[in-house]
Amino acid sequence: MFENVAGPSTKHFRSSRGFEAFVSEKLAVVLDKCKISDRNAVHLLIATAEALGNNVNKLIINRSSIRSARIEFRKERAKKIRQDYNLANEETVVVHWDGKLLPALTGKGLVDRLPIVASVNGHEQLLGVPALNTGTGSDQANAVYQTLVEWCLTENVQAFCSDTTASNTGRLNGACVLLEQLLEREIVYLPCRHHIYEIVLKSVFDLKLNGTSGPDVAIFKRFQLAWVTMDTKMFNSGIENCIVMGSVNDVCDDIIKFSIDRLEENHPRDDYRELLELTFDAPSANKAPFQDLTFIKNLLNYIAIDKDTSQIAIKKFCGHLWYLSSELCGFAFFDEAVSIDTKRKMVKALNNEKSTSEMLLTTQRIIISPKNANELLEKEIEDFVCVKTNNLFKRFAINTDFLKLDPSTWRSNEDFQKSIVLLKKIPVINDVAERGVKLIEEYNDKITKDESQKQYLLQVVSDYRKKFPDHKKETLITSL
Repeated sequence: MFENVAGPSTKHFRSSRGFEAFVSEKLAVVLDKCKISDRNAVHLLIATAEALGNNVNKLIINRSSIRSARIEFRKERAKKIRQDYNLANEETVVVHWDGKLLPALTGKGLVDRLPIVASVNGHEQLLGVPALNTGTGSDQANAVYQTLVEWCLTENVQAFCSDTTASNTGRLNGACVLLEQLLEREIVYLPCRHHIYEIVLKSVFDLKLNGTSGPDVAIFKRFQLAWVTMDTKMFNSGIENCIVMGSVNDVCDDIIKFSIDRLEENHPRDDYRELLELTFDAPSANKAPFQDLTFIKNLLNYIAIDKDTSQIAIKKFCGHLWYLSSELCGFAFFDEAVSIDTKRKMVKALNNEKSTSEMLLTTQRIIISPKNANELLEKEIEDFVCVKTNNLFKRFAINTDFLKLDPSTWRSNEDFQKSIVLLKKIPVINDVAERGVKLIEEYNDKITKDESQKQYLLQVVSDYRKKFPDHKKETLITSL
């Protein structure tokens, strides 16, 4: 009588719980690099496993398991990156940083993020992107110092590279001077040369176009809106204008060749490529002193053509003569644009206790009022050289035996050539920190809201991008 009464089933169903863990370190890093959340990773991995003919029921694929694996791999990978970053005592580090105001990971409000990057022999390493309470020089200096301690780099640091805002280069409370105090020794400043020339260009731009209070420049905005209505096949080259032709006729061929040569080079940032770099030689440390001295002289002479433009540009540039300091002018020894006769005078000046320039000379830059800038017309690069210039050679471990020889023989001297190669790798632009800013902007609201995991995330993604710079199969199949 009870045959048809419903009751518990006697059938046994096979469990669908997986038992094979398959998430590897490289897979975890790739998911991070591609900004794939844990939930989306479940969809992606199941579909991929099915497409490859795997029995999905055997695999451990669920959000919590994937999340746990990624957290652990991320932490261990970041730890390994730091452990493998071992420098010899003689290797010199240039420290870069650049701040950015971004939304906080949790809650409302904004925080200052400070990407910190070490540059050694042309190679860059992201050290961290700490969140600061404020963007003051003190907070920046403390954050950079603590990061250097964690990476055991305090003894290797020989130079700072940042923009020239007061929070960085202020005489009393700038991050650079406070960081020197924490390191308990003098460090040379290598202010970003792109930033310096951008300041000068902006001053002239604002003068000629009456500036702008918003993010958009009216004349450019109008051009952008009108672009769709223009017939881009019907245009005349600017060189056809008689005024333009008269200005560049003598150097037209040289300009074209120079531009083509620069376009063929690899540029990490498209905006700099589009402009053929802000100035073509700005990234070169060796060219910096002579270039800056020549530039300020050209600005002074330009007063006969356009007084207002000359004066506003001189006013801005006089506050940024960093590369004419008694130490950094030593880069000019390796500049091919400096004549052999001038280099002979520079060698002789190395014995002078003070430079022959009568301008106020601080440890890091020369100070001159725009009203007295005409004094620079009478100066040559050797006037800034003195015994303190030797500090540059010591700082970057440059063998100075070539100085005992006549400059006419330097180009065939092995020590001199090695020094050129070494100094070409000394960064005087802050692009590496700007790439750090771009990285935190991309990942600030991705993957995790935990601060420690965020730092690990930035480390592993930065490292992955260096190891796998393109999307070619032969590149991607290599081990992590």
